[in-house]
Amino acid sequence: VDSPYESDARTILGHLILEDTLSSAPRRPSVVVELMSPENVDLLDTRDSETVITPVILSHILTQVALRRELHAVYVELFGTGGAELVLRTPSEYALEGRAVTFAEVQAAAAADAEIALGVRRQDGVTLAPARDDRWTFVEGDRIVAVTRVEEERRSRAD
Repeated sequence: VDSPYESDARTILGHLILEDTLSSAPRRPSVVVELMSPENVDLLDTRDSETVITPVILSHILTQVALRRELHAVYVELFGTGGAELVLRTPSEYALEGRAVTFAEVQAAAAADAEIALGVRRQDGVTLAPARDDRWTFVEGDRIVAVTRVEEERRSRAD
C-alpha cells in the first residue's frame, strides 16, 4: 500500500506533465488536483488549478455527521456508489435555448426532469447558486450544472 507521500509524488508528477502539455493550449481546462497530505500543497503551482486534500475533506464530513447525524443520509446520497452525480446539461436538454431565462426557470426545468440545477457554466466561468432572478440567454457551449440520480440518468438516456 502506498503512503500518502508516494501517492502525492505521483500526483504532483502527473500535474507537472499536464501543466507542461497545456502550456501552449489556447484555452486551458479547469484542473483539480487531489492530494493526500496538506504538507504537499506548497509543492504545486496552483494558479491555474484547484487543490483538494481528501483526508481534510473526510475529517470535515465526519465531524459534521458526528454533530448532526441526519447529515449522514445526505452524504451517502451525494457521495455513495449509485447515488447522485453532478452533470453538465446543455440548455437544449431543458428546452431553454434561444430566449432569456431566469435561474428560477432553469431550476423549474431541471426539476421537471427530476434534477436539481446548481448553477451555470458560461464562457466567463462557473456560477454556482446564482440569484433566482439572474437572467441569461444561453449560447453555444453554455452548460447548466445539475445534480441527478445515477439510475435516473441511465433510465432517461435509454428512453
